[in-house]
Amino acid sequence: MSWGGYKDNPSPAELSGAVRELMTNHSGTLSLLLPEDDALVVFECDCLSLYVYNAGGKLRKLLKRIARSEGFALRKAKK
Repeated sequence: MSWGGYKDNPSPAELSGAVRELMTNHSGTLSLLLPEDDALVVFECDCLSLYVYNAGGKLRKLLKRIARSEGFALRKAKK
């Protein structure tokens, strides 16, 4: 997790606290490197964007379900 410096293997409470701080301040970027999935998740609060790079397998299925539950959809980036 990259939030106020790099944090290896943050606890759920630390991750939740970082997201809460982003939402409270209405600005900032939180980057999560998921080495088990070889993926990167970037949350930018100031423009309400969530970017996921190289999501595959179980991670992609989970993200699709989360997006759908909020009325959104995943889309592949244009090459």
